[in-house]
Amino acid sequence: MKVASKYVLAVLFLFSLKSNWVEAAVSIEVVHGSEAIRPYLDDLASLTFEIYSTYPYLITSSHEEEREYLREHLQEGSGIVILAKEEGKVVGAITGHPLVEAPERMTKTFRSSGTPIDDMYYLGDILLKKEYRGQKIGQKMYEEFLSCVLVRPEFKKVLFCEIVRDKDDPRRPGDFFCLDEFWDKRGFVKHPEWVYSCLWQDRIGEDEESLKSMVYWMKELE
Repeated sequence: MKVASKYVLAVLFLFSLKSNWVEAAVSIEVVHGSEAIRPYLDDLASLTFEIYSTYPYLITSSHEEEREYLREHLQEGSGIVILAKEEGKVVGAITGHPLVEAPERMTKTFRSSGTPIDDMYYLGDILLKKEYRGQKIGQKMYEEFLSCVLVRPEFKKVLFCEIVRDKDDPRRPGDFFCLDEFWDKRGFVKHPEWVYSCLWQDRIGEDEESLKSMVYWMKELE
């Protein structure tokens, strides 16, 4: 029994070391402004294409289209990117910018209801390679993102949007993890009254483009 106990403890100790090594190998880096962000556009485009081509987004696009999308959304000097890097390789990222810098299609729902958006900061892309999930790397990126917004007193709210998919969608993989609870715990509230539509063709199950509904979640900053 003592030998077995020592063996179990040794295995647990080695596993702990391995887990700590994996987390320590991934560094979090903050990049501000269009000039500083530009060198990472290709890495971000590759990551965006890899993740958004899978469920729930299933976007049909190309690396070039994703790069142009990112360049358009982050071209203003007030944009930020939080990078997760392992040995210089980008394995995760969060992008953000003031909502007033977003395309008109994304702000129409607020303007039509008379909701001011000058004090809203938009959390854009939340990206992390599948093999790095479950190690709190996404949480660390989010905390760094929030810290960057909190030092700017002109912003009182943070918001993001997510695609609306049917819970019984047959394309939903068995290991799909819904993040609603993650955002609930961090003070975000879903606002079904704030929705905008985006046009694309799903990679699976569609032969042509169709409108997809995107719903906003918002957090009041203290």
